[in-house]
This record gives sequence, C-alpha cells and structure tokens, in this order.
Amino acid sequence: SLLGLASLSEMEARKFSTNTSGLDPDLFTGRANFVGCDLSALTGRYAQGIGKRWGINNSLHFCNKPAIDFVKDLEDYPGSIPLILVQFPTPFRFSNQDEVGNTQLPTGLTDGFMVSPELLKRIHRILKQSGGCLLFQSNVEDVAVRVKKVALEMGFIALEMSYPVTEESSNVQSADTARIPQRTQQWILTGGERAQGSSWSKESLLPRRGATETEISCLVAGTPVHRFVLKAT
Repeated sequence: SLLGLASLSEMEARKFSTNTSGLDPDLFTGRANFVGCDLSALTGRYAQGIGKRWGINNSLHFCNKPAIDFVKDLEDYPGSIPLILVQFPTPFRFSNQDEVGNTQLPTGLTDGFMVSPELLKRIHRILKQSGGCLLFQSNVEDVAVRVKKVALEMGFIALEMSYPVTEESSNVQSADTARIPQRTQQWILTGGERAQGSSWSKESLLPRRGATETEISCLVAGTPVHRFVLKAT
C-alpha cells in the first residue's frame, strides 16, 4: 500500500535497492511524495487518518475520484513524476458473449475498464516528460497481457526483470489448478498469450511493507500475480 511505501525508512528502502524491477530506492524514502486515488471516499479518509497518526501526511495524500480524472490532474503537476502504480484494477469480462460470471464487470478493455487506452495514453505523456516508469500488477492473467499489449502500442518499452516468469515456472503453476483462477484456466485452454518472458516478474516488485491487501492475499493463497514495469519513451 502507499501507506507502507511512504513510511519506509531509508535503511529499509536501501535494503530493497537490489529489487527485481530496477526501480530507484529513493522512490521509497522521505525524498518522495505519494498520492493515491480510489473511488471509495471511506477508504481514502481511513488511509489519510492512519497517515496522520504515523506522521507522514506531509508526503502522503489520498483523493476520491475516477482514475481518468486523477490522471488529468497529474498532467498539470509542475514537478517530476518518476513512478505511477496501477495495481489490481477490477477486471473486465472474459468474453462479451459469455454470460457466466459477474455481469457487473466492465464489458471490455475499451468499455468501462479503468485502465483504458485513454488512461494509458495520458500516463505515457506524463511519464515521458520525466523518464518515469509504470508498474502494473494484476491477478488476472488475460487482463495483464492485454493491458501490456496496449501500453506497448502507446510507446512504452518493457523493462527486463531480474526474476522473470519462464515457461517452465508457468507450467508448474498451471499444473496446480486448485490455485489457478477459473478464468485463467479458461484463458489457457483457449490458447491465450501467457504472461511469461523476460519482462514479467515472478517476484514482488515492491517492498513487502508496500504490498497491497490483494497481493498479500494472493501470496497466502498461492494465486499467481502478473507484474511488469514499463518505461515511457
């Protein structure tokens, strides 16, 4: 979570300087400011209250608005933005024709999904000015694969990970179907592109203290998390 990242000591951040993503550890020390966005006003107020008790409100803020509006605001920020995190967005439906599952989900990548092509285009514009990076995480493999494909078309380039996801490690995970979400099993059966290769990380890209509740939940359950870092060029 941003609370965890904003409260890291310099020693803790330096210890993570050998992280798998190659991100600058200075991003996670008192030298950085953090701002998060969530549609839930209650979540934001709760997090802001914790930040106040921890004495980190000078470098941490939460806002309540749609992601696209938040990113539009960031375009007017006069300083450098070296890193944007997009973590575990609510997925879109697996198939528009498939009536099985949660019909409340967005119908597709370009129809109601938070990480829309417009959002990625604006993020790229922001990060290009500062040579920054986009870190993305999802526990839904087809969502991660599709988001990455669109982002690369926007002009991002994928960074190589220190601990990449190999075909062998993916096959080991896929063999344990009890831990693989049904949607991912369906994606594999239909021949979908796998989230594997040198730009996919099988290890967490953030200090453990900065992990979200969803990432911790996946870790405990053994559910794969699909991660990559893109640089704006």
